Amino acid sequence: MNDSQIGDLKRALQAAEARVNVLENELSKKTEVLENTEAVLSSSQQQYKELLMRLSEMSQQQKTAVDETKLIELQKQVDLCNAQIEKQTSVISDQREKIELLQLENEKLKQSLQFYSEKFTIQVPRNTEDRIQKSIYQLRQAQEDILDLRAENENLKYQISHNERENKSWEEFGYDIYHELSSFVDIVTPIPRDNPRLLRLQLRDLIQKATDINSHKERYYRNEDCEYKYNSAKKSLREVQTRCDHMLGILGEEPSFKSHQYYQQQQRYYSDPPQYHSSTKYDTKTKRYESTRSNTNYRSDSVNDQEIATKENKAVSSTTKLKENTTTLKKKHDTTNTNELNRCIHELHGITKQIKCDYQKLFE
Repeated sequence: MNDSQIGDLKRALQAAEARVNVLENELSKKTEVLENTEAVLSSSQQQYKELLMRLSEMSQQQKTAVDETKLIELQKQVDLCNAQIEKQTSVISDQREKIELLQLENEKLKQSLQFYSEKFTIQVPRNTEDRIQKSIYQLRQAQEDILDLRAENENLKYQISHNERENKSWEEFGYDIYHELSSFVDIVTPIPRDNPRLLRLQLRDLIQKATDINSHKERYYRNEDCEYKYNSAKKSLREVQTRCDHMLGILGEEPSFKSHQYYQQQQRYYSDPPQYHSSTKYDTKTKRYESTRSNTNYRSDSVNDQEIATKENKAVSSTTKLKENTTTLKKKHDTTNTNELNRCIHELHGITKQIKCDYQKLFE
């Protein structure tokens, strides 16, 4: 049902209501006239009854002479009352018929009015009022959604501002770490401003370099300790060889070429001790910091387990050889030389024990 049909129904309903009002007014007026007519009729009937009673009374009076003029006048009054009664009765009947017609028409109009009213009240709410109520509900729902979105927007603004503050704090922290690392790590590129991704990459590279330097220093100090132990053991071995050369001199023999060479090297070592210089250098190929150690007058041997074992075996063999030579010398030389040899041998044993202790500490 469209809007034009609804408008037609409204206009028809208004016209029917106006017609019903007119008929009700007319019906009320005719009802009032009918009531007045009935009152007049009842009064005429009352007069007619009174006249009839008087007429009957006068007819019953036989002894009294009746005036014909009065009788004629009374008869005229009775006829007049009958005529008025008939007239009023016909008027009342006509009015009753009109009232009945008006009532019938009023009932029809009321039925049509009720029909249009029911039709209008049934169809209009199902279409227009339902749409209006639905629109109102949708507007309220949209208003609630807008309020929810506003609250969510405020929460997002707070989160964004909080994240910006946190990002700025982390950025300042990254700059501080960058400056701290730049104090002991070589930096080629300048600090990246307004580029957080590049800053993170460079910080990761600097941390890796610092870790490599730390691990390299630990290895360097560990190697320094091992090298010191090795040089101490090597020095003790040189002393053993010197003692051996001394005993060979007592026996009147020349030292071997290798022992003599070690002896000369030891003399140079103690007369002019080496000067060590250590430094840390960044290797571009391996991308690591390497430690270098150099001296001007002596080349230090690296730590080698096989070489240490060889030197220890030589020391043991030298000790065994010394014991054999001691037994031989006891048979050939006098008591003075033998006592000196024994003293040297005992001293050699003490040095050999010290060498073994140094070797054990070296491999701990």
